[in-house]
Amino acid sequence: MTRTILLGMLALVTAGQPAPEAGAPVRLDGREVMRIRAGEGVLTPAERAAAIEKRLEGAAREGRWRPVRWQMDGASAVILAGRHRITAVTEEEARVEGLSVSELAERRVMELRESLDYYSQRRSWRAVALATGKLILAWVFFVAVLWLLRRTVIALQAFIRQWFEELARRRAARGLVLLIFERLAFLALMLAKIGAGVLVIVWFSILLTYSFSLFPATEGISVSLLSTAWNAARQAILAMVDYTPRGLFVVIVSVMAYYGLQIARIFFRAVEHGDIVMAGLHPETAGITYQLVRVAVVLLVLIIVFPYLPGSQSEAFRGVSIFLGVVISLGSGSAVANMMAGVVLAYMRPFRVGDRVRIAETVGDVEARGLLVTRVRTNKNVEVTIPNASILGAQILNYSTLGQQGRLILNTSVTIGYDVPWRQVHELLIQAALATPGILAEPRPFVLQTSLNDFHVSYEINAYTNRPNEMVSIYSALHANIQDQFAAAGVEILSPSYHALRDGNASTVPGAGEAEAGAAAFRIRKVE
Repeated sequence: MTRTILLGMLALVTAGQPAPEAGAPVRLDGREVMRIRAGEGVLTPAERAAAIEKRLEGAAREGRWRPVRWQMDGASAVILAGRHRITAVTEEEARVEGLSVSELAERRVMELRESLDYYSQRRSWRAVALATGKLILAWVFFVAVLWLLRRTVIALQAFIRQWFEELARRRAARGLVLLIFERLAFLALMLAKIGAGVLVIVWFSILLTYSFSLFPATEGISVSLLSTAWNAARQAILAMVDYTPRGLFVVIVSVMAYYGLQIARIFFRAVEHGDIVMAGLHPETAGITYQLVRVAVVLLVLIIVFPYLPGSQSEAFRGVSIFLGVVISLGSGSAVANMMAGVVLAYMRPFRVGDRVRIAETVGDVEARGLLVTRVRTNKNVEVTIPNASILGAQILNYSTLGQQGRLILNTSVTIGYDVPWRQVHELLIQAALATPGILAEPRPFVLQTSLNDFHVSYEINAYTNRPNEMVSIYSALHANIQDQFAAAGVEILSPSYHALRDGNASTVPGAGEAEAGAAAFRIRKVE
């Protein structure tokens, strides 16, 4: 009973399918010439068909196949094409076909003659010239359509852009709405370009197939190209369908990591701005901490999704991964050193963005801090990029740490002769400092006598400021005020030290020797 049911189901399934045509085909130039349904001796129909096809191709290529005829050879009929023996018609084969030997032989002769004539005609000079003309016309038409398509796409893009601009203007779009209109316009322009590109690719593929099919020598290539393209597309589609469950897992993990990092970014930004206070997490280190968290999350996601990536289990993928790992390990030594130095500097907090610092020979304001480099803008508006590893190994002078509290001391030195009372020099220096913009009156400036030299005394004025980022302009104004104060008091500044041959009547104080500016030689005056 069960067997009967199964046979009935099989009959229902196969009832609607056409039965495969029996026998083995013999083809010439891609066309079927005849079909062999009976063997010969120990040869099967497929083996006979392959042998006949080989002999037929040889006769066709040689070109000496006329006339095509048949003649009896005992009980069989031999079919000849010129001097080539193509096949034989046996009584068994005629019986299978339901014909006599002579009738089947005559039919075989007609089939061979028609196929050989078609083969020769396709390779004649007229056929080649006609195919060449068709090829040229097809490609000229393709180029013309490409030009027309390009002009159409340009006009369509201009129309889309103008239409969206007009729509935004009529609706008085502002802010987010205007941004949405701009994104929609960009999307429409991109879709127009993609559509034109797809059309060009499809048309080019069809034209390429048509070009190959015009010539017998390349006709098989066109079939191979189409078959290869279809097989590749089918395999890609099947691979995408098969990868869907694993790809969905990768997408879910990536989306969770992305939004987790967005939440972390908001949190650390709030800590950086002081909106959230956490013990052990300083606002200055919030930014670098977020960057470390982001790197850790990205690495963790890569480790999780790596087994689910397409081709991750293949030997080629593993080999490339190992090679990239070795290359990154060998080439990222300095990058890793700078990154580690950046982390250490972030948690050491030797300076902040905006501080006036001196790092090695560079003096300027800190513009930006990163994991790899720190950017400093000098007094001449030159941006200097310093690797963090170099900063960690160098001496760092931060003028802003105490300067913003008014505790940064600016100092400069002058040398004055022994003939000037030191109290007068102190007073002049202090008055010059107090007259300088940016110098604080409290704490009061003070003067140190740093050395007693052979010909003069070294005085150092020390003054407090709360503007560390204006040090250069403050120093310049201080020096100018020192010159003015000493010139007004008639005190000669002997710095830098110099040797001069003077007659004792002239001085370096501005205006002191103007009356005798014309004297060019020593003069000796008698003192009464």
